Amino acid sequence: MPDFLRNDPPTNEMLGDGNKFMDYVKRKGTWEILESDFKLAKKYLQDNGAENIFLIGFCWGAKMVMAASAHDPSYKGGACVHPSLLVAEDFEKANAPMIVLPSQNERDFTEDFKLIQAKPFGKLCYMQRFDDMIHGWCAARGEWQDSAVAARANEAFTIVASGFKSILSSSCCPKSHH
Repeated sequence: MPDFLRNDPPTNEMLGDGNKFMDYVKRKGTWEILESDFKLAKKYLQDNGAENIFLIGFCWGAKMVMAASAHDPSYKGGACVHPSLLVAEDFEKANAPMIVLPSQNERDFTEDFKLIQAKPFGKLCYMQRFDDMIHGWCAARGEWQDSAVAARANEAFTIVASGFKSILSSSCCPKSHH
């Protein structure tokens, strides 16, 4: 996985302060800053034989998944796990099926999700809210030694894997032939 943040992750202080975190994201993690990294990562994967590329993003990475899809329709699909910073426009502009898995801490994406469901690939999109999980349960904040958290994280990863498999096998999104 590429280190889009160049070994400069947000501090706990930033994560605990919405304004500081937003300043950090504007400095390190906007689409304009990261677009060339996405292109390089995609080229690397293609040069090494990848024909079908999917995206998965956690927290702010979910916004980058939506942005990458909006700017490059060759991505087959994406997963947004405990997504942060998503707005309706992200759903409007997405050009691939999305799997959206918010936690109890994210806002309600029901209306936004309808925007992507209305697209030609909408039947391949999926959303499930994990109301019993905190933001980050599938990543750094996941207390996986707790069997309930581990089970729910595994459930989320299974949803993503089976969703991507469904996207690949659909007539909506034909497989690449290189």
